[in-house]
Amino acid sequence: MFVTALLDLGVRRTSDYVVFDMPRTWFSWTDSVLLGSNKLFIITETTVPGLRQAKQLVEAIRERLGERPEARKS
Repeated sequence: MFVTALLDLGVRRTSDYVVFDMPRTWFSWTDSVLLGSNKLFIITETTVPGLRQAKQLVEAIRERLGERPEARKS
């Protein structure tokens, strides 16, 4: 998988932070990126539809990955 290979080649070793702007569509490599993350930030609009969509995304991530990485509200 290209994304995980890229991370393993040295991006993790040479950078303190790696930021992925993830697409809304779930791809074959999405699980790998999320599982390899130690923090996830979900950015949303502060509207009712935006907050509902963010909640659905959190639920989808939990269904696929369990509680890893740990979810926190801020």
